[in-house]
Amino acid sequence: MEIKVLTLPFNDNYGGILQAAALQYYIRGLGYNVSHFKWIPVQELKKRLGWLLFYAKNRIFPRFLAKLMKGKACLFRSFINANITETQLCFNPYKQSFSDNVRWIVGSDQVWRFPNTMGADFWFLGFLPKSLRQRSFSYAASFGDSAWNLSPDWTSKVKDLAKDMQAVSLREKDALRLCKHYLEINSKHVPDPTLLLSAEDYESMAEKSKSNYPKDYCGDYISYYILDMTPEKQQYLHTLSIKLHMPLVNMMYNPLMDSKLILKRPIEQWLDVIKNAKFMVTDSFHGCVFSIIYQTNFVVFNNKKRGASRFVSLLSTLKLENRMVNETDSPTSEIISKESWDIVNNLLEKVKSEGKTFIIENINK
Repeated sequence: MEIKVLTLPFNDNYGGILQAAALQYYIRGLGYNVSHFKWIPVQELKKRLGWLLFYAKNRIFPRFLAKLMKGKACLFRSFINANITETQLCFNPYKQSFSDNVRWIVGSDQVWRFPNTMGADFWFLGFLPKSLRQRSFSYAASFGDSAWNLSPDWTSKVKDLAKDMQAVSLREKDALRLCKHYLEINSKHVPDPTLLLSAEDYESMAEKSKSNYPKDYCGDYISYYILDMTPEKQQYLHTLSIKLHMPLVNMMYNPLMDSKLILKRPIEQWLDVIKNAKFMVTDSFHGCVFSIIYQTNFVVFNNKKRGASRFVSLLSTLKLENRMVNETDSPTSEIISKESWDIVNNLLEKVKSEGKTFIIENINK
């Protein structure tokens, strides 16, 4: 049996790519053929110039860049090619026929955060016949918010589609309430797919892509991955650097790479920076996740703009609520002190087991 995964299109988002790679890695380890459903909506291509730019950035520019860099693959694409199997590009899934011998999985990431790049019905597999939808399930799908953002008409449409699905699992605890109230279905809380794997699994992924880029970090340092920088966050980083007597390493960019090209770090190096840091500061959900996987002491800013519920859900599950700070806070001795990872690891093994059990049970139904 073949598995197809519907998630957000790949761009230069570390977390989005890593969660897709992690889910495939785990399912492939169960002995199944699994692929990412690769799509670009023709409706949006007609409506928005942004999608044309998206296509150019992800299909044309990487090829040009590869030549520019003397044959080296695009920094993100090398990891994707090595670790994620993709289907042929689909422009209009509503006009495509799909094999009956396929089980579909929706997720993870904020696939159910609306408004989105397609109609809400797309993300509840509205393009599939009911018989295939009844053999599908979601894994760690996220609404990205604790509030319901669909109109009554759209809610009615997706409610029927959700009820068709074999099972629904969600990444955030408060999303269980949304599903029960608005979609009238029961659902299960499971961990983000990145948390199903070990640090050694990610080492294996990184080795497969065989990338080799200069490092601008060594010794003791503080890594920071900030998506929405503010003066207050800059001050926090500055204060922490002084208190810990360590330099700051920006996880977004590597100054040793070609200065004529403003490029993000390759995924393999992004992981390595977290792994070897003495301390991590982030406002990113997956920045937080990989700090936990690598057992790197960290703080995460409460990023309400991008959806705070996912931070609260993860940290409360692992008893790490003390690791969330506001950007106006100052680094305290409690925050700087080393975390007791034994307790966290025991809790993490429990949620890992629940997530893996959910996948196995629903693939085998």
